[in-house]
Amino acid sequence: SSFTASHSYTVGQLSYNIGKFLNFNHDKCTKLLIAGYFHDIGKIGINNFYIEKNGPLSEEEFNHIKFHPYFTKQILNELSISPWFKEIINWAVYHHEKIDGSGYPCGLKGNEVEKETMIIAYSDIISALTENRPYRNTIPLENALDIIKTQIVPKLDEDIFNVIVAHKNEIETIIQTCHNFNKRS
Repeated sequence: SSFTASHSYTVGQLSYNIGKFLNFNHDKCTKLLIAGYFHDIGKIGINNFYIEKNGPLSEEEFNHIKFHPYFTKQILNELSISPWFKEIINWAVYHHEKIDGSGYPCGLKGNEVEKETMIIAYSDIISALTENRPYRNTIPLENALDIIKTQIVPKLDEDIFNVIVAHKNEIETIIQTCHNFNKRS
């Protein structure tokens, strides 16, 4: 897809920096960066018609999209022989999981969804909302955070969201820097 690479770059950058805002060590922040870069690699197994559709997806079409974490796991699984990479793979694969069990691909609940996975999830959502998509224009960060607060926070970690809000100016700068970088690429 024309926007998946730039989206993944932004997710990686956001994840790395949110990790820093949470005072994670450099190694963990680096893992978050890589997981963010890889989180949607499984979309290469999804028909671009669904990814780039100019309009809402039907339930059947969305079900096709929901296979991308499975493909991400298949692609990255070879790297799981390295203990260092195992966490990265898990965070990338489970970025659509929610603590209430409503996520996919596994319907994980509560503590089964790692904090790092939720960082990738928040970064994914922020990036998706603040970039142009075939089916809608960019949403300003302030509006995106309002959407996330009402629709996403109850399904993820409120403390992470509060850190994101406390650093929204830095987040805005990261998003703009990524968008500018992606325009040049």
